[in-house]
Amino acid sequence: MAQISSSFGYKITWFAVKEVTIDVILANCPNFTNAAETTWEKGLMAAERSIDKVFLSGSYDGWTFLVGVGLPDPSQMESLMSLLQKLGELAKEVCYFSSHRIVSSYGFARVVQGCLTRLYGYSGEQGHVYANIGERTEAEKNLSLNFSTKDSELFAEGFDEIDEEHIIQLAEQWSLDPDNLFGMEEQECVIADID
Repeated sequence: MAQISSSFGYKITWFAVKEVTIDVILANCPNFTNAAETTWEKGLMAAERSIDKVFLSGSYDGWTFLVGVGLPDPSQMESLMSLLQKLGELAKEVCYFSSHRIVSSYGFARVVQGCLTRLYGYSGEQGHVYANIGERTEAEKNLSLNFSTKDSELFAEGFDEIDEEHIIQLAEQWSLDPDNLFGMEEQECVIADID
């Protein structure tokens, strides 16, 4: 098989799902349809270019990835919560990351054993904290990250302004930094429609 030669993490949304196969995800997420095998590079490119596609990867160190610009961003809280709940029913752990620097929209979440332990969503363009659920995690504390918990704290002294590097750092702490996938052997890859 080929080795992974491209990555993701910037201007994209993704889920990292622990110890769940692509088949189980597809069987339990009816809004992902018409799944077809693809290569890592072709699938990722399609999911980065179309809001109607989602890329699903095989397992890397126990993590399966769902990647795409059509996955819920922090402004789509109802859709995001629904998908987090569904994936949380299937997996030991689910991590969510969203990074769109052009519109300054960022989000992250973690579900452990079906329980939402942390959810944060922010838009600099809107000047709005979409969600702040759960206590700051050990990863946030270790990275010395202290994000505004409500709109009135935005840009106030003592709070960090979230950016895309923070999302990558959290991904590395909670699951895998997508850049660390470079050079790994390509596993099964699927591209599916988002209905």
